[in-house]
Amino acid sequence: MEQEHTYKQIYVVGHRNPDADSLIAAHAYAELKQLKGISHAIAIRSGAANSQSEYIFHRFGVPLPQLLSDVIPKVVHHMQENPICITRSESLWTALQTITEQEIDTLPIIDEHGNYLQLLCYESISLYIMKKTSAPLRSIIISNLSLIKSTISAQSLIEFDAPTIKGYTLLVATSYSATFKEEFNQENPENLIVLVGDRFDLQQYMVEKRVAIIIVTNNYLIQPELRALAEKNHVSILISPYDTAATSVMLLYSVPVGQAAIDTPPIAFDMPLHRARNFIDNSTARAVAVIDNQNKVIGLLKELDLGTRPNIALILVDHNELSQAIIGSDKVDILEIIDHHRLGGFKSQLPITFINQTVGSTCTIITNLFKSTHTPLSTTTASLLLCGILSDTVGLKSATTTAIDKETVAYLSSITQLRIEELHEALSNASNQIASKTPAEIIEMDRKEYKEGIWHFFISQVETSSPEIFLQSKELYISVLSQQRESTQALFCALLVTDITTLSSYLIVVGDELFINLIPYPKHTDSIYFLQNVLSRKKQLIPIVTEIMNEL
Repeated sequence: MEQEHTYKQIYVVGHRNPDADSLIAAHAYAELKQLKGISHAIAIRSGAANSQSEYIFHRFGVPLPQLLSDVIPKVVHHMQENPICITRSESLWTALQTITEQEIDTLPIIDEHGNYLQLLCYESISLYIMKKTSAPLRSIIISNLSLIKSTISAQSLIEFDAPTIKGYTLLVATSYSATFKEEFNQENPENLIVLVGDRFDLQQYMVEKRVAIIIVTNNYLIQPELRALAEKNHVSILISPYDTAATSVMLLYSVPVGQAAIDTPPIAFDMPLHRARNFIDNSTARAVAVIDNQNKVIGLLKELDLGTRPNIALILVDHNELSQAIIGSDKVDILEIIDHHRLGGFKSQLPITFINQTVGSTCTIITNLFKSTHTPLSTTTASLLLCGILSDTVGLKSATTTAIDKETVAYLSSITQLRIEELHEALSNASNQIASKTPAEIIEMDRKEYKEGIWHFFISQVETSSPEIFLQSKELYISVLSQQRESTQALFCALLVTDITTLSSYLIVVGDELFINLIPYPKHTDSIYFLQNVLSRKKQLIPIVTEIMNEL
């Protein structure tokens, strides 16, 4: 059985260009999830809030959902978090111990302040050892006495300049021969590490020649008088518990980790995942460190991680068509959909919870989910939900309004003690506060994209008690709609201006001539049609539009 995937964050989100119903439904459902123990469920929005939504959230002292423009998978959604790191002052031997004990294969190297420097991996360690062991001449060991001592678990007798990093040449003293003396004399004693056994004559010779470090192997002892001479001649002496062969090999690992590391550039946590692949392809480790804005390591991204499911998921409210969903929604898991619109051909790779009810507002559904799960509503959340229903049903006057909506409004009103008529009037006044917005901003506020067969089209909607404001500026709106249609190659683009006083609408539309000629509504003026008793884009306009497209 496949192991259940773990999500770090579950975003509850409405459609792009969200209206009040969409924003409030996201907020309330995220709260319900949190109350049921899913603390990582949070409400977000994928677009700017309209004036009515801003009024509602401000009136009841609730912050608007966090604005998130997209959920396109980023590095942070796939990386391995909080990887084990090693400081640059540690030895390669310590790094290997960490890799073995922790069963990992890659270590980011950091400085004393936690800043990223390099990357260490099995491959880079192997390359380093191969280079050292296959060198035609004696290789240089760049280390210090402290690292050497810890690597070979040595007993220290005398130490000089323990922290100082320098280049050492390793020499094994096995006999006191002319050949050995000749070999010895070719080196600078101050840079020599000499391995000796229990031969006093060799030990004495090295001390007299003032070599940098003498390592006596196999736990052999050194005479007291020789120790005194070593202190006088500034010679460090260590006692290794290992034999000469093992000690000489282990000394290769006494170097600082940077000697075997690779200079792999890190990547930012918010880098789009598809861009990260290039960095991994160019890394010997087939991995890269992930840093935050302060150059601190917060993750590790490996080649295998590119194929994993992201650690974020979505719950869609008030829509079910991906064309209306937050950008990137097709790249992440969608766990639930709660909606009251037509089905838009949504497909899912996973089984999901899909609630779609014939009601006038998603907030109606959310309210009744609180009730069915026996979860008490706070007065604040109940007030928001009440506003959401009144907004989406135009004060329960829209054709989409059902008996369930009315019952739910009565239930919420009893909790909040808010007068429905007064609240609706306040919402209507708030929705009229659009004088400062440009035609482009108004069209964008509640714009939805629809797909029907081979066609796609856009319909925006705005509610007002003064439709004449829009009609008098029709050239400006027609110009914006024309630009929008040209840039999207849509069949048509339209703005539905709903008069909340007369409960009718005007449709400002720019589109294909064949489509325009089939619009069944009476023409008000060029590019504008009068829709008597039409309030709902979803229930009253979209079905007519669908019928027209079936005739094209």
